[in-house]
Amino acid sequence: MKDLNPNVRFIPFAPTKILNLFLSFSKYPKIDNLIPNADIYFATSPRFWPISNNHKKIVVFHDLAFEKFPEYSTGRDRFWHHLQNPQKEARDAKIIIADSQSTKNDLVKHYRLDPDKIKVVYLGVDSNLKKINDKNKLEKFRHKNNLSKNFMLYLGSLIPRKNIIGLLKLFARYRLTYPTNLKLVLAGNSNKIYLKKIKNYIHKNSLADCVIIKKYIKNNEKIYYYNLAKIFIYLSHYEGFGLPPLEAMACGTPVMASKNSSLLELFRDSALLIDPNQNNVQKLHQILTDNKLRNKYITYGKKLAQKLTWKRCARETFKIISSLG
Repeated sequence: MKDLNPNVRFIPFAPTKILNLFLSFSKYPKIDNLIPNADIYFATSPRFWPISNNHKKIVVFHDLAFEKFPEYSTGRDRFWHHLQNPQKEARDAKIIIADSQSTKNDLVKHYRLDPDKIKVVYLGVDSNLKKINDKNKLEKFRHKNNLSKNFMLYLGSLIPRKNIIGLLKLFARYRLTYPTNLKLVLAGNSNKIYLKKIKNYIHKNSLADCVIIKKYIKNNEKIYYYNLAKIFIYLSHYEGFGLPPLEAMACGTPVMASKNSSLLELFRDSALLIDPNQNNVQKLHQILTDNKLRNKYITYGKKLAQKLTWKRCARETFKIISSLG
């Protein structure tokens, strides 16, 4: 938003967890009073930081996964959310910005908030993520990273809410039904306990030769993984938005995703949506082999990605902030 208003200033401030803990209990100092001439406090997510009553507060909520599915959170994460007290943050805010209508509905339902104070602003896709037409460039990257010519991709956190075991089950069933050289690339960070479960499932189902786990992918490498993938698959149990599928669409890759939460809201026409709790082998085969269907989702996906830009997100957010001026 810096280019939208010359009066916008960025002041870096990144407190540690110890300082967060102190701020949570002490309620002092009031962070907004440390910045001269501040009128509005804008938080990109619920924070510990104590704020005075002199300033109007806007808080962004990306999802309510910790409320809807506490079983998917670790004990440490639940403790941290308890300290944050996001419900109080939501009630104290003058305006709340939600990533999707789905998240807005969750906020109204779980926190009993006035829906009029919640504004929906969709996130955006990085303009650098796009279709690469240079085949030699793609093949060079494929060879360098030892990637198959036939793989489907999941990119995101490897955590229980993302239903990675469910994805592996579908992949295992598919390989039993259709003899194939198809590989699965799982890219993302995970906690040690869940990663062990993932690896155990891979071992027990003889998938070690066809499932590749990439713990870390650099931002400038994501575009290659998206472009090289046969499909992008995202069988999450719940999302507040769902940025990775949108990024894949921007790169011209067809997407198969769960028919729930914000994924249904956003990708109704631009992805093959399925119930992740059902046997979806035939639908997976369809999006892998039916060129007419693939081209449909590639076309609709690109149009959606072109519409949902960060510039649009910034302008809509700035308009909301300006409304309190």
